[in-house]
Amino acid sequence: MLLAAGAVIAAVATVVSCSPGEAPAANLPAEAEEVSAGNAGCAPGKVLDFAFFTDFAPVSYGIGGADDPEGSVVHGGYEAALVDALEAMDGSGLRFRRIPVSEWTDIWLLPAAGVVDIAGGGISILQSRTRDDQGDTVVAFTSGHIQYRQSLLVREGDVQRYASFDDLSGGDRVGASRNTTNE
Repeated sequence: MLLAAGAVIAAVATVVSCSPGEAPAANLPAEAEEVSAGNAGCAPGKVLDFAFFTDFAPVSYGIGGADDPEGSVVHGGYEAALVDALEAMDGSGLRFRRIPVSEWTDIWLLPAAGVVDIAGGGISILQSRTRDDQGDTVVAFTSGHIQYRQSLLVREGDVQRYASFDDLSGGDRVGASRNTTNE
């Protein structure tokens, strides 16, 4: 698996693939399938298709959409600013087509499907996320560009009761986003 544009992309991308696959992912908008169908790998000057998660503010989020008269979704957040900076770097030659993805499950496998070149949006680096359902390694993570510290958020009155994860019992209710490292 090739890494797109080497170390420069390592600063922004999470999972990368430069080879188109056979099956488009079902959770991408129709225009994503259309623009990605003819990808010819990572040729110089190629516009890289960057799938971004639309619901992880302030890291990555979509602006516009259903409320926008033209129906377009603009990439916002920290990762959007990072991609903008990469495009603006003198001599980088990098260009990205932003493709909004609202379904989190397996977003990291979209490059392996050949639908996009890069996926981002706060994806934690886990070796299990590099493999498909058959256990084959199909994507590679670049160097991480942000670190998250996860903790419990509790009511002020319960701070002493839940000082650590170990203080949770089988009867406690905890909320988390499905299919994330928080779950």
